[in-house]
Amino acid sequence: MTQQEFEETIRECIWREPFQPFVVELLDGTIIDVDAPSVAMGGGEAGFITAEEDVIFFAHENVKTIRVPTRELSA
Repeated sequence: MTQQEFEETIRECIWREPFQPFVVELLDGTIIDVDAPSVAMGGGEAGFITAEEDVIFFAHENVKTIRVPTRELSA
């Protein structure tokens, strides 16, 4: 993913009102569930603070995709 795509997509996700959790999938298959807008970003890299107060770092060159998971509706 290019730096520009990365930064635009992250901004779009964290500024969405109301906030919706999203998923960052890395090239190695790692899935990062971003469940709060507590993401800091700059220079093609980002850091996310989890509910457990762990910090997860990821960079644009390692990202396969960023997506908002679809929610299944109850029948």
